Amino acid sequence: MLILMVMDQRSIEFETGKGMEGILPDIRCKYIQETFMVPYAKAGNYDACIVGGVKSVIMFITDPENAPEVMAENSSAFSQSNSPFAQPVSITVMGIIGAALLAFTLLFRPRKKNSTQPEYVVRNRNDAHWITKTLLINIAIPAAWIWSQFTYDPPVTVVELLIAIYVFIIILLLERRLRLNHYIDSFFGTDRHAKHVAYSRSHQFWKVTYFIFPFPFLLYKLFKDQKLSALRNAPYACDRCNNMMQKLDENSDDQYLSTSQLVEEQLHSVDYDVWHCYHCSNQFQFSYINYASKYTNCKHCKANTSYISGRNTITSPSYTSSGTGEKITDCMHCHKQDRETYTIPMLQRSSSSGGSSGSSGSSGGSSWGGGSSGGGGAGSKW
Repeated sequence: MLILMVMDQRSIEFETGKGMEGILPDIRCKYIQETFMVPYAKAGNYDACIVGGVKSVIMFITDPENAPEVMAENSSAFSQSNSPFAQPVSITVMGIIGAALLAFTLLFRPRKKNSTQPEYVVRNRNDAHWITKTLLINIAIPAAWIWSQFTYDPPVTVVELLIAIYVFIIILLLERRLRLNHYIDSFFGTDRHAKHVAYSRSHQFWKVTYFIFPFPFLLYKLFKDQKLSALRNAPYACDRCNNMMQKLDENSDDQYLSTSQLVEEQLHSVDYDVWHCYHCSNQFQFSYINYASKYTNCKHCKANTSYISGRNTITSPSYTSSGTGEKITDCMHCHKQDRETYTIPMLQRSSSSGGSSGSSGSSGGSSWGGGSSGGGGAGSKW
């Protein structure tokens, strides 16, 4: 409810919301104004005028006979009118979302030919799995949820739809992640090092899921870290004498590494593990690339010690022609430098709206605090 006193117009206005008009109809609002407010306003005691009106309104609202109705109507009015997340979602919107999901599923259907996916994905991919996954996850789960909502808990509100989409994305991502893990395990078999490399590379861009979808992907991260640790640190059996080998520590394995490998370890671009058999002096050596490092493979010494040291503009681009740039790469191992030119796209003119302000004039019906009255009210003058 809004109580407004306009001093220059010598008037008092009551605006009641939808949840209050049953308790405070127009005639009762007029009675409160004329009995408890206007006499004080005429005497110039505006503080007493406002206090008298507020106390009278509180008296009617807190009347035991009116309290249940006030609470019920206020709760209903808030949930249905003031909260955008409580608004019902129309059938049209649900249909658009469903059509978009179906189009996305068909558009990004996996294809074996000309695939840029890793070999372990291409080899394991099959149409039967895609059809089953599409029917069960992409179609059956959303359809079952929509049916249950419209049958047992209508209508579908915005907040319910957002939660459903959030959970649905988690299901899609989790299915894909577990499927990739299965592909890696079945493709590489007992080759632990190849499995570790494939797991590390395939998880490069999954770190964002730990923040956006903490449950269940933070729990999955614990499983993934334990698996990577087991793949890397579990003892190997010597292929010569069949005795168990021991992994050398970071200082002890340096004597078995080349100069380029030592530089890679110093730059943290590659980490090397050396396993030594103390029975027959056999050794295993495994490399673990840091895919987050800025260093890449040098075309001269083949070590992961090359990085982009600078960029120069040779010819600046314009609105009519492209430009030319130069990329400089230096190697921290062989100390050779390469310069490579590349094309800079020509400039594009912005299509702005011409700086129109877009401000509108003042309107008669104001909205205070995002709400709206939608009810009745009354006015008095003194």
